[in-house]
Amino acid sequence: MNICDTFQNLARQTWINLEYGRNAGHQLLEETITDINLLHLKLQHPEVITVSFNKSEEGKNGADWEWWFYDFSGNWVGFRIQAKVLDFRTRGFNQLYYHKDKSSLSQCDKLIVNAKLDPKHPRLPFYVLYLEDDILPDLTVHPTVTDIRTFGCSVVSAYQIKDLKSTKTTNLSDWDAELLPWKNLVCDSRERPFMDVSTMLEVIKERFGFQDIKGGTDYLQSSPPPYVLQIMNSDGNYSNLEGRVPNLAGVTIVRIGEDDQDE
Repeated sequence: MNICDTFQNLARQTWINLEYGRNAGHQLLEETITDINLLHLKLQHPEVITVSFNKSEEGKNGADWEWWFYDFSGNWVGFRIQAKVLDFRTRGFNQLYYHKDKSSLSQCDKLIVNAKLDPKHPRLPFYVLYLEDDILPDLTVHPTVTDIRTFGCSVVSAYQIKDLKSTKTTNLSDWDAELLPWKNLVCDSRERPFMDVSTMLEVIKERFGFQDIKGGTDYLQSSPPPYVLQIMNSDGNYSNLEGRVPNLAGVTIVRIGEDDQDE
């Protein structure tokens, strides 16, 4: 199974798990869903590397995870990701615009700021939204989507969240048109198995509006941050890494193999 298919299957299963939780009156948390998805990603693709760290700093940086993709040509692209789960009671995403006080940055702003702190290794800032709803998203707004359950793991650019703050609430119905299944990060419009990093980045820029961001940040990189390389070379011994990682809950590293490319 290629990774594109895995992303779609994990989204469907997330939708189903949240549906089970709603029917049972049990609210699943972001951490639980993320852990389950990463477990099954590794079961399907043992070459994927994941490492978790202390989450005590999460409120300061506004980001849960970094994901790094690289391919056979040696290109890299990084994502800084904040996960949110749909609250069954409010049908919204709690703390989407949360900030500690009036003088502090919102989580959304922190996510954007921290994604570009290292000018040598800029990351694309995204929200991954875990959801399940018997009405939304409205597929008439998403004519290319044939299975509503692929919205179980949805994505939206942090810049979209920021720019639409004055017109949107945290309610799902307000965000319906902005959401895309997270497979859109790794699959192109023709449903090919998986893109090389350069093509993947160009498609993401177009789909999520990063081409319109001032500054022209070049997210395509020839190497990742040093701590990512250290994780790759640590042979599973991560005990000496935590102090060298920039306040992350975890890091996931995915190699796009030739088997995942177009034929």
